[in-house]
Amino acid sequence: MMHAKIPPVKLRDYQTAAVDALWRYFTEGGKGNPIVAMPTGTGKSLTIARAIQTMVTAYPSTYVMVLTHVKELIQGNHDALRRLWPSAPTGIFSAGLNRKDFHAQITFAGIASVRNRPELFRRTGVVFVDECHLVSDNESASYQKFFAALRKHNPQLKVIGFSATPWRMGLGRLTEGSVFTDTCFDLTSGEAFLWLLKEGYLAPLVPKRTVAQLDTDAIALRGGEFQQSSVDEAFAEQGVTVKAIQETLAYAGQRHHWLVFASSLAHGEEVRGLLVAEGIPTGFVHSKLSDADRDDEIARFKSGQYRALVNKDILTTGFDFPEIDCIVMLRPTQSPGLWVQMLGRGTRPAPGKKNCLVLDFAGNTERLGPINYPTLPKKRGKGSGEPPVRVCPDCATFSHISVHTCPECGYVFPVVEKLLAFAGKHELIGKAPPPLKQIEKATFNVHRVLASRHQKPGKPDSVRVDYFCGKDGTRRFSTWVAIDHGGGALGMATRWWRMHSLVKGAKMPGSTTELLERWAEVRAPTHIEVIVSSKYPEITNYDFTGTNFFSDPERLQLVSGQGDAAGASEDSGPDRSGPPASELPDMSEFY
Repeated sequence: MMHAKIPPVKLRDYQTAAVDALWRYFTEGGKGNPIVAMPTGTGKSLTIARAIQTMVTAYPSTYVMVLTHVKELIQGNHDALRRLWPSAPTGIFSAGLNRKDFHAQITFAGIASVRNRPELFRRTGVVFVDECHLVSDNESASYQKFFAALRKHNPQLKVIGFSATPWRMGLGRLTEGSVFTDTCFDLTSGEAFLWLLKEGYLAPLVPKRTVAQLDTDAIALRGGEFQQSSVDEAFAEQGVTVKAIQETLAYAGQRHHWLVFASSLAHGEEVRGLLVAEGIPTGFVHSKLSDADRDDEIARFKSGQYRALVNKDILTTGFDFPEIDCIVMLRPTQSPGLWVQMLGRGTRPAPGKKNCLVLDFAGNTERLGPINYPTLPKKRGKGSGEPPVRVCPDCATFSHISVHTCPECGYVFPVVEKLLAFAGKHELIGKAPPPLKQIEKATFNVHRVLASRHQKPGKPDSVRVDYFCGKDGTRRFSTWVAIDHGGGALGMATRWWRMHSLVKGAKMPGSTTELLERWAEVRAPTHIEVIVSSKYPEITNYDFTGTNFFSDPERLQLVSGQGDAAGASEDSGPDRSGPPASELPDMSEFY
């Protein structure tokens, strides 16, 4: 019997760039646990598959594990590798999938199934964690205990995280915690997200202002999240659910696949009943269903038997159905990560799908911002900003403040002096970086970089780094690397060194003097992002890829082919030549 030939799988440029970034991280000295950040729908599973294939091919004795939390992701990641590499030596260890393979070189597993069986996987040298934002910073939690047990057998264990939301409530960015150390590739920035939309890799979200809105001001919080019983009471007292369903029927009449997020089991049953009463075939998935019944409900939705599928915290991650063209949000949250994950269910493109309508009746857009510029969580006790937007008076679509013409109906916004601050919370796909207090940012290409010792009476020395930018290289922006200052200044210096070091993972200089002596180990960025609206411009970000923070798609292909040293040719990239530090004017008042 002849078998059909499996067509070769071709990775997209950015997927290849992500794999290359991982290789560079480890081959150039990285000793930590890196993260690859990619938006939902951009093919994390295939990227993981290619990374595993290249790793095992290059080092045939390496044992690899891919860990996640739901069976759909376990199966999907396994299948992606077998499509890419049909002869891959794989196994699955998952109670939900009724598989307990533990002799394979590459094991796809659920953390709940393996957390108490680390001895079965003692040969593991590399662990990939899909949806790594679920890894708690608590050392007694499942993932960390499992990693610690594996390290008893292999102290050199490497943990590689993949996530669309590389942050966590109460912690901030995952790299600020105790597990993950570096972000070696990030496509989740606002500019990169817009590039993915432009290239057709993601489908746009269309946010409409809804009349019905849940008032969450009086809802109690528990552990930083809305208390479920209080949410249910608010929905009932305010009568929002019935109004929301009526509004959904008006807005989504031409939409074919509605995904509905409910706040509780009882609320989900109510929503399902209201939709069915209106003639909308609707299913409901939740934690009380058996696996077989849940799979059956999902299958009915995907086949078109159900037009709508209500869920309670089941389909936030690991649910891949590109045809979703309407998201109905009846589930308030304080978590930016959860918000972005829920919105991500609608960003996958599909044949005939132009966009995904989002009807948020729970006020999440007002609290948490757009999917590509969310209000990121900070460490407890720290605040955050809000991105201002405007609403089209003709079609009620939200757009970023920088947009002059409504992308949905073509309405031209009049020029206004100021906008109300509260508007900053309603956009689902921002068109420009969200300003804070009218902060204006701009990006500049870097021609050369200079370093000099900065001295100020009564303070330890620091290194002043000058970036010469602009068309002729005469515009200068400066930052100070204050290794000797300790405290928060040292933290900022550490971040600067991690980004600028030619060798990933290289030991940071221990003093200002040592940094100047080792200046040859510093790489120059190709572009910098600067706050230009303040009296003293402040550098806020650095780009070493040559793509101007992914705003130049023609340069994106260079990411996978360039090294870490600035990513530009000798005759076009930034250099360290220029006038000696003694000729630069004194800028001590800036620090």
